[in-house]
Amino acid sequence: MTGYGLALTDHENVKFSVEIKSLNSKFLELNLKLPRAFSDKELLLRNICSKDIERGKVSVSINVERGEENLKGATINAGLLSKYYKQLQEINLSLGADSTNLLQAVLNFPEVITYAEEEVNEGDWDILNDTFTKALAAFNQFRAAEGLVLKTDLELRIKNILQFFAEVEVLEPLRIPGIK
Repeated sequence: MTGYGLALTDHENVKFSVEIKSLNSKFLELNLKLPRAFSDKELLLRNICSKDIERGKVSVSINVERGEENLKGATINAGLLSKYYKQLQEINLSLGADSTNLLQAVLNFPEVITYAEEEVNEGDWDILNDTFTKALAAFNQFRAAEGLVLKTDLELRIKNILQFFAEVEVLEPLRIPGIK
């Protein structure tokens, strides 16, 4: 059975979103994407999902967007940048290569620009957990509604089969003499 659930929470200029999608599958295949700051909660979230969702290929996507004032800044390692830049200039001179985009290239090197780690407090986790619970409830509600539609469809098909079966039973005694 397919399913979909989405929950959004906006709290103190921080937006939490949890989206749960599933497709039919015999076993539970859980793909969980969450911000690195909440990676310590991954096992807990997996356990919650496996208790509530028995089977299916399930994708859970969790996003946290912080407002401008909540963002941590980036730091440029000037010493490392300078060292890389000088080395590339020397190599370019010896090869006679174009050196117009050296700075752009150096900025993409590892550890030249580092970003401050997000700080997560228990309040953030509580809000995320609440948002996750709402998304899971919406997901289960979607699946229940889909199950009801399937049930109604199957009941209609069973009714049609029984009706046709009754018609066949009436015609059966007439069929055999017609064949002879």
